[in-house]
Amino acid sequence: MPLSLELTPVTDTVMVITMTGELDAVTAPTLAAMLRPLHASPILQVVAQVAALRFCDVAGVRQLNVTDRALHDRGGALVVAGAGPALRRLITLMNGHSAPRLQMYDDPTRALAALGLDRRDTPPQRAAGRRHLPTLRRLTSPGGWDPAPDRRPVRPSSARRTTVPSPAAFDLAFLAAAMVRSRQLRSQAVHQVLTLQQRRGENGEARIVMDHNRRQCRSALAVMQSHRGNPVTIRD
Repeated sequence: MPLSLELTPVTDTVMVITMTGELDAVTAPTLAAMLRPLHASPILQVVAQVAALRFCDVAGVRQLNVTDRALHDRGGALVVAGAGPALRRLITLMNGHSAPRLQMYDDPTRALAALGLDRRDTPPQRAAGRRHLPTLRRLTSPGGWDPAPDRRPVRPSSARRTTVPSPAAFDLAFLAAAMVRSRQLRSQAVHQVLTLQQRRGENGEARIVMDHNRRQCRSALAVMQSHRGNPVTIRD
């Protein structure tokens, strides 16, 4: 899911950045490009509202640390508001290896209050959505192999209401059949590689035989030329 950023200036020196989506190694450059102009602006305090983030990894927290250090050099700071338990643990771990440390607050209201601002200046919070779960696609082959013939795709009753299956809901028999099919395909690939290597060796041997026969032909033509006394042109 892409990263969505919403910048809300609170005062001339304070800004709230609301993040929605996923902040990882792919979307961190987007955040960096958005925060880079703040280093030369009057903004000194930034509140990163991350309650709507569905995922954040080390690359995302590292980018927040970079902005925090840049603002700290000018007498400001970047604080995090609304982080979930997983993100809090990640920031706490990374705070042990970075300076200054990222400050965390339960919500933007408390973050702005720590900066001496009124809670009425706080932008509305967004509810964090549920992160999507991985799904398995059905495996089929040209021969008609189907590990779960009775398995049918489930259509949601409404376009706005979908049911996300839990990992425990997956059919174990389907997974076992998929693993067996994967081993079969791997064995076929290994066999094809060995066959290609064998044919390559046979082609090399055939080339050696052809070179040997060519040398014999040249020798025979040279003998014929010496006996007849007529020049014979030898072409490869």
